[in-house]
Amino acid sequence: MCHMGITVYKTHKIVIRRLPPSLTKEDLVEQLQPLPELDYLEFFSSDTSLFPHLFARAYLNFKNQDDVVLFSDRFDGYVFIDNRGQEYPAIVEFAPFQKTAKKRSKKKDAKSGTIEDGD
Repeated sequence: MCHMGITVYKTHKIVIRRLPPSLTKEDLVEQLQPLPELDYLEFFSSDTSLFPHLFARAYLNFKNQDDVVLFSDRFDGYVFIDNRGQEYPAIVEFAPFQKTAKKRSKKKDAKSGTIEDGD
């Protein structure tokens, strides 16, 4: 949206950082219930190459702007506990990149299996 030459973005996409490394997407969704209506949820498990900063993170895109504020108030600082009893206070913030990844359709390659037919 553009207003007086300034681009204004609707910020509906947030990131939850510092989630427990052992957390799964299914566990996260279960702990976030009741979850407002989303049109995007992407979960990234911890990356062992970043030791000792082993945290999972999740990106959520809300359909309603009001849900972003309510969700942030509810889960910013929320303490997630892993299976060993370790505490992980989560950080909720607006995602730096507000666009969401598009689902790509898996089209069959038209040239697949034609190497034998080449002249």
